[in-house]
Formats: sequence, C-alpha cells, structure tokens
Amino acid sequence: MPEFKIIPQKKELPAPEALLRSLHERGFTVEIALSGPERGADNWSTLRFYQEGPTDVECYLIRDEETGQFTVSIPEGAPARSRELLLHLTETLLKETQGEAEDSETQKTWSASEFKQAHPELNPRNGAGPKASWVWPLFAWGLVAASLAAYFNLPANLHVLTLAVMALTFVSALGLTLSSSE
Repeated sequence: MPEFKIIPQKKELPAPEALLRSLHERGFTVEIALSGPERGADNWSTLRFYQEGPTDVECYLIRDEETGQFTVSIPEGAPARSRELLLHLTETLLKETQGEAEDSETQKTWSASEFKQAHPELNPRNGAGPKASWVWPLFAWGLVAASLAAYFNLPANLHVLTLAVMALTFVSALGLTLSSSE
C-alpha cells in the first residue's frame, strides 16, 4: 500500500478544514470524515478523504498520538486519482507542518521542496505552457467561423440548421474563452 510518513516540525494539529480547502483548490471534490476520541476538528486521530463514484477515490490521514507523526495512505489497487490525492495531501501536510516525508517503500526522506521536485505531477500544468490553455477556445471559434461560412455557401433550405449549429458553437466558444481566461 503506497504511503508516506510525515515527521512534523510544528506540533500543532493541522485543521481538517484547511486541508480540505487546499485539496478543493487543487481540483479534488472530496469529502472528509473525522474519527478520533472526541471526533472534533481539534482532536482527531484519522481523517478519510473520499469521493464516491464509478471509481471511488479515497485517502487516509492517520495521526500517531504518541509520536505526533502522520501517515498518509491509499488502499491497495486504488485508482490513479487516489495516488494524485495522496501526493497532494502529502505536499499540503509538509507545508502545514514544515516537516519531512518518508516514503515507506523506498525509505527516502524529502522536505516540502524536495518532495515537489521528486514528484513532477504536483506541478499545476504538468509542463503545459499558457498557450495550451487556448487551444480549445481557438478550435471552438474556428468552428463558429466554419459554420458562418457554411451558412453563406449552403442552399437556403439548410440555413435554419446552419444557424442552430452556429448558435451552439458560439455558446461553446464563448464559454471556453471565458473559462480559460480565469
């Protein structure tokens, strides 16, 4: 089972809400389940981050109350999205606790910056530059232009169909343009 042990420098317990917010900002639509002696946000022993669906995504964060260390793990045979969640949660914990992560399989230890360098999939665009975000909007606007050209070059009995296609491609292109400019 893939897992990382977090050896924190800060002894404060990370707030579950902050961890969840960080994962949501990174595009994970996961929920959280707390367990522990009092089941409170201030005193937890296990957090389960999960997303139910066709391929269940889940990741566990377990706190050893005696040592203050954390273990981040996913179940055996978990989907790739669970591994992504594991890596992002580990990176977030490293930043929150200013600690080090130890890979249980390889016994390698990383600081937060070393962990990010060792796992390139943590980079937001995986090497894709800003130009890549404009490919689909440009393609959609090309379809709008093509449907406009078709309107003027096709017989009159196809104009209604062509206008419907042009309206759909226009809405699509506008939506893609606005969403990629954020």
